[in-house]
Amino acid sequence: MIRSIAFHNFVHFNQEQRLVFEEGTNFIIGSNSTGKTAVLELIRRCYSNNINTSTSSVLNKNELAYAVCHFTIPERYPPLNINCMQQPKEIIACVFVTNSRNDQANEFVYYKVISATSNGHSYQTFVQKFLGHYGCRTKKLKNNGCTEVTLEKAVIEKVTDSGSTKDEKVEDSCSKKDEIRNFFNMIPKEFESTSKEALKIMNTLYDWLERGYVGILPMRSIGPLQWTKSRYNKQKHRKRNYKKACKRAEILLHLLDDEMVDEKQEINFSEHIVYPYQFKKIKRNISVSNSDRQDLPPNPLLKTPEGILEAKQLTLILSHKEFSTITFEEPDRGMHPHMIKKMRDLILRGIKRKTVLIITHNPSLIDKWAMSRTFVSSKSILNETICHSICKVPKGYVKLSESDRSEEMKNLLFSSRILFVEGKTDKIVVEAIFRLLIHDDKISGDKRISMKQKHFLLATDIRELSGSGNGPKKKEFCKKMKKEIYILFDSDVKGGTCLANEDEDESKGEYTFYWKNGDLEQRFIDILDNCQEDSVIKAVIKIFRIDLQEGDKKYNSIHNYLQDRKQMKDLEERNSAITYKSLEEKCKTSSSVEMEKLNKHKDEIHKRIKNTKDVIKNRLKKKIPDADSEDIEIVANEMIHKSKEVEEFIAFLKVETSKKGEKRKLSETEIPEFAASSVQSSQSIDIVEQNPSGSSSTDDATGIHTGQTQEFNTMSID
Repeated sequence: MIRSIAFHNFVHFNQEQRLVFEEGTNFIIGSNSTGKTAVLELIRRCYSNNINTSTSSVLNKNELAYAVCHFTIPERYPPLNINCMQQPKEIIACVFVTNSRNDQANEFVYYKVISATSNGHSYQTFVQKFLGHYGCRTKKLKNNGCTEVTLEKAVIEKVTDSGSTKDEKVEDSCSKKDEIRNFFNMIPKEFESTSKEALKIMNTLYDWLERGYVGILPMRSIGPLQWTKSRYNKQKHRKRNYKKACKRAEILLHLLDDEMVDEKQEINFSEHIVYPYQFKKIKRNISVSNSDRQDLPPNPLLKTPEGILEAKQLTLILSHKEFSTITFEEPDRGMHPHMIKKMRDLILRGIKRKTVLIITHNPSLIDKWAMSRTFVSSKSILNETICHSICKVPKGYVKLSESDRSEEMKNLLFSSRILFVEGKTDKIVVEAIFRLLIHDDKISGDKRISMKQKHFLLATDIRELSGSGNGPKKKEFCKKMKKEIYILFDSDVKGGTCLANEDEDESKGEYTFYWKNGDLEQRFIDILDNCQEDSVIKAVIKIFRIDLQEGDKKYNSIHNYLQDRKQMKDLEERNSAITYKSLEEKCKTSSSVEMEKLNKHKDEIHKRIKNTKDVIKNRLKKKIPDADSEDIEIVANEMIHKSKEVEEFIAFLKVETSKKGEKRKLSETEIPEFAASSVQSSQSIDIVEQNPSGSSSTDDATGIHTGQTQEFNTMSID
């Protein structure tokens, strides 16, 4: 059974990947097109070249591409019928691809190498060489010779170890990569003649190794019909459809009643996830009955739910006596969530002396027990080239998946891009902003985003960084999983009073945006200060008054706040008029007395405004989670159209991130100009509060993007 694989430069893997598998079930998860299936393909190629019809693509044709698999042979494995070789206990199977030395365009050399040992002291190694062109079918490969070679035990052992090191440092990783290159360099590149005996032994060894492997492919539906418009969806084609469904059920036809299936184990597995359905094969016909409804006749196979078919196939394959390495792609197809959990428990706890690799997009298959056996594939862009990578969930972070945090951790695992916000309120409002931008029927033309930017938002998972007490750990976990990370922080974080103090480090691989004027709740205050739309003001008031009874001292807080703001504006106008009059009449006595009374009144109102603002923000923070989504969207829509800070936040998300870590300034063309219809702030009456950087909240807008941190020193409403 397979224990590890190391590979490099195939498909989109620009760095060496080393996966060490545990006995039992291992999971590979990740977004579409991140290299999950490519891993299984490389494993198949190491088992036998006969399994594949095409060659794997090479990323960089000027660099060596390789896949190295380490197998251990189970005790109950079938005997090897080779007179000159004892039953192997370990096998190393490799594929190497390099440019042809003949310098012919698009030509490559393909090497298959297999080493076997029965006692751990000596290895028999066989090498076969092929010539071909990149992208050609395997049948077009030209056999260029085969030979047996003698290599030092230490060299092969180092290659074996290349896939088994955990939690290693970068320099260790480079060292392991060099060991594989050294191994390749020791392989003879030119053969004087082909050894027929070596070729015979090599093919026999591969065939023997392949007996222990089976891969279950994703396209396995047995149904001959795909839609109601099919010309075969007629009564006269009924028997034909039933017969064709049975014919297409290759796994069931081959393994039902097969003597290589452990009958006792298969019955035990079936009772766990297939019950009460029972399968019966008579010649080439398969029927399915329900043991709980013995009064009903058996159903044709075509009438059986897909999830039941998948479950039965699973139990048969897992119970096969020879299969020691099994790969599944989406084994939960068509299954009910309860059935998926039963299957998960079975494959996690019931599988012994086998290595099972499962590709899945279903979070229900991953629980705290599966987390330590899970590999996460991801995709990034380096110099405009797609790059894939796969890493295992670090053991130190498995505890984060326990109890009530398990769903949160699973969501992080299955996310490709994450926007961390500080709390639940931020999450709700930002999600509303994203929804409105994606489904833009309520967004004016100049505020709409491109389809590419919509896909960016759709692929962004919004998560709370604080609240659970594990915010920093979650963020660090995502970095180790090589996730694309964005962070939205309140202005006080930049001052060092909150979660982050390391965002300036380019190596952190994260992109941070700070509200320069307060926090997200401040955007609601901005709306109250500047918005003229009654519907928007009513929505804010409705959210504020959740669970408040008329007569409560806080009930009219927003009304009082708006009144005080209006009164402050009147006082400012009177202040200007008195100043102008005193200058004209050159009489300061009466004016100074009046100014003193006016300023005293202003101070009183200023205090009331500040206190009321705090009451409004604190209550909104608590009640936004209880608000109707319609009211949240009304306010979010106003933010998109009128809040400069929100628009700058959207511009920040729109910046291309293909060159992470590279410093660059966000150009003015990347921050859209604001529409002339945007509400202008009443600068003369705003309560000027100092932000942590010491600048006023009414400073002009400035923006800097370093590839990781973007600051905006700006008023929230322009």
